[in-house]
Amino acid sequence: MESATQPPAMPLPGGTLEVRRHARKGRSLHTTRLVKGGEVVLEEAPVLLLVAPDMSTNTCATCLRAVGPQECVGCSSCQQACFCSPECLQAGTSTPWVHSPPLCGAYARLAALQLPVEEAGQLRFLLHALALKHTQSPEAAQRYAALLDLVGEPTAADQALAARLAPVLAEALAGALPGGAAALDLSELAALLRKEQLNSYGILASAAQAEAVRAAEAAARQGGASGSGRGGAVEQEEEEDGERRLRGSAIYAQASLINHECLPNVARYDFFDDPSHRNPAPASASASTSGAPAIAVAPTAGGLASTHVVFRALHDLPPGTELAQSYVPLHWGLAERQAQCRDVYGFGCTCPRCQCESQWSDEEGEESEWETDSGDGGMGEEEVAGDDAGSGEACNGEVEMEEAIGPIMAPPGEEGPLEPAYLRLFLLKYMCPRPGCFGTAAPPAQGSSLLECNVCGHRRSEQEFLRELERAQREERRAAAAAATGGKGKAAGQRR
Repeated sequence: MESATQPPAMPLPGGTLEVRRHARKGRSLHTTRLVKGGEVVLEEAPVLLLVAPDMSTNTCATCLRAVGPQECVGCSSCQQACFCSPECLQAGTSTPWVHSPPLCGAYARLAALQLPVEEAGQLRFLLHALALKHTQSPEAAQRYAALLDLVGEPTAADQALAARLAPVLAEALAGALPGGAAALDLSELAALLRKEQLNSYGILASAAQAEAVRAAEAAARQGGASGSGRGGAVEQEEEEDGERRLRGSAIYAQASLINHECLPNVARYDFFDDPSHRNPAPASASASTSGAPAIAVAPTAGGLASTHVVFRALHDLPPGTELAQSYVPLHWGLAERQAQCRDVYGFGCTCPRCQCESQWSDEEGEESEWETDSGDGGMGEEEVAGDDAGSGEACNGEVEMEEAIGPIMAPPGEEGPLEPAYLRLFLLKYMCPRPGCFGTAAPPAQGSSLLECNVCGHRRSEQEFLRELERAQREERRAAAAAATGGKGKAAGQRR
């Protein structure tokens, strides 16, 4: 929690947002003026970019662009990194915290250990963070200070993980770390691991990357000893569950201050594979979220494939509104959302949506099914059954969660539960209607009547949304009439 002696609010460059301090949440971002739906409320360059270890052959180590087999410029030294162009290769190998010779050598030594993907990813992050720490330049110092300023206090589990990773980290660094493992500060490593877990954004793989990974996994399963043919079923379940493959991760200092709600008011967009999106000029030295100079980041090689993150308002935001993003996909049920918030981020969500869903009755839970139905292209009964079979939850998972944890109440002085009708309308409008996507949709520009998905890019017009709303309402009325008719028949039978 932030110190009570710190200033209550601090404007950010641009005049649209300011940092406030909440008694329960800590730092948060708030609007200082009316923000219109579709307006960009924040655009920011990354502090650090990382490629997922299992995506190293098809993701640029400098700009995280998806790289096809024909355009890959591989690192001939470690053979554990690739680049989308000679320019990115030059930029990456000449930047100490991207793919400099010491990092290249460490990558090669890590690869020889054949570590699990998750552990390799944690070690790679620590390597890049330490490269920032030990690089003697103002930019590296600013980036490392931004990492340390992120929210997150290490737990006992983080301390244990740091102690376990430290010897491997020292081995990977070899001669680049005088003193070996003894020179590593375990408390610092634990803090970095915790901050990365709480603040990094997963960068989705492109469709081609995800397909390549699925094909490789299917081939590995077919080559296994079981020969059970389970591979196709697993792939189908993954698609139905809307599993999102990641090519890597990014840390953004200001964006990390946007807190979670299960019904967000902003959506995150990135443009790693969009050659039409250019990086703006680097910001001049101005106040950052921590009061330190803002990080000036040079444009990506060629000025293309921006590494900036963009947040757009879903709808109009009055002055003083706290920005809220969802840390989980919108279609997740109450049980999944609560578990993710608790197990990964260390808090129990008490947002108005969770309050509402925790208090639903059985009938309300059943009636709410249309909220995630996407019409003609939406989830059918078989897909819903498949999701439930995979997760171990019934169709009314929200109702089961109510029995497990009881009603969720609003913290003192904070907003109470949403009206169920508004919740259903929100999900129908702002969740992507394409099957298996479940992205969040916001207007692509201020004043636009379209909604654009931040995952697949699908655009839907206001007229299309109204048709889906009308269809959903008709189905709900039919269901209510059928339930009423069944109730009357049961009562008549009892009288007889």
